[in-house]
Amino acid sequence: MPVNFRNPIAMRIALLVGIAGSLVSNVLPLISWAAAGFFAVFFYRRKTHDRMNAGSGMRMGWLTGLIMFAMWGLAFAALGLSGRLTTQFEEGLKSLPFASDPNVQQMARSMTSGPGLVFPLLFGFIVITCLSIVGGALGASLKSRD
Repeated sequence: MPVNFRNPIAMRIALLVGIAGSLVSNVLPLISWAAAGFFAVFFYRRKTHDRMNAGSGMRMGWLTGLIMFAMWGLAFAALGLSGRLTTQFEEGLKSLPFASDPNVQQMARSMTSGPGLVFPLLFGFIVITCLSIVGGALGASLKSRD
């Protein structure tokens, strides 16, 4: 059965690995997003005993990345709409030399509230899914040598 949304085994594994990857991403974000794609392929191959090429590994990583992005995006949007993201962003900017610039402060407010959340969410979608796809392709190519 091909790896897609209609494959219940692939979706179950992507959901479980996506949840675990999202939890670990609080500590190691970039590594966990790539590792989630790798481990999704690992667990899928272990469950089904199917050989996977890089394309099917990329699809498995993409499914996992979509789930991780959905969880990350909901948390990010909730923080942004509650106003806590703005305060966290402004506190992070305080250590930078150009933090007192009013233009920088205005940009921080616009990027962390309302319509300004679209660009960070889009960037997050690209990063999370691409890293997960790379991890899935790597997992499929390494495991196919067995």
